[in-house]
Amino acid sequence: MLRSRILIRILMLSCMYGAKYLAVIDLEPTGVTKIEAKVLTQTLTSKMIELSDYTVVERANIDKILKEQKFQHSGCTDSECAVEIGQLLNADITVIGTAGKVGSTYTLQTRIINVETGEALKSADFTHKGEIDKLLSIGIESVAHELLGIPYQRKSTPSSSGYGATLEINSDPANAEIYIGGNYFDNTPLLLEDFPSGKYDISIKLANFKDYFESIKLQPRGKGIISTTLECLYTFDCASVCGGDAILDICGV
Repeated sequence: MLRSRILIRILMLSCMYGAKYLAVIDLEPTGVTKIEAKVLTQTLTSKMIELSDYTVVERANIDKILKEQKFQHSGCTDSECAVEIGQLLNADITVIGTAGKVGSTYTLQTRIINVETGEALKSADFTHKGEIDKLLSIGIESVAHELLGIPYQRKSTPSSSGYGATLEINSDPANAEIYIGGNYFDNTPLLLEDFPSGKYDISIKLANFKDYFESIKLQPRGKGIISTTLECLYTFDCASVCGGDAILDICGV
């Protein structure tokens, strides 16, 4: 069978080069057309090929093998389905998710699944109000970076007039997540040059610290700086931290 030959070749290559395989399952459309979901899936597959160390199973091979097995993978949005398809494709991990629209807001919701354990290794979402085109130009790239744990710095196209602004974002502690307009962007510290001017809502988030919010207006050729010391969620004093005889001694009680 053709499927057997394909799987044998995949196994041989895996043994020779120690490769691990990733398969991107069709994004389930919820409010968008099947064609739009297919295009988004193909774009996500291409981006994973570009960024990932995994060998990404080609879309044609996925469709061919699943068709041969008469496997209906429409609506595959849970880990059980992702594992089953991953096993058929001899993949180590699979990416599943949905592409949706409510009103004028588009969303991408994705997860990366360990085929052996069924565990969701990471999730990544993107929300955008406007045209669907932005899911292709920015949303897919943002999601792919986040799924793979690669910091994402959105690239701004230099304008011929040179009117882009500079945006610098710092936090103490560092390595906090930066969200611009509600979408994950990168981690602190961050310096963006030739960034489009305009007004932006910035959020800075770090586990065990209070979220920080600030709106900033960037002028053409101007520079905006956001620098904050994040406030811990907990009060580190004797009354709230200490408990038990041994720790009370440290507090001098």
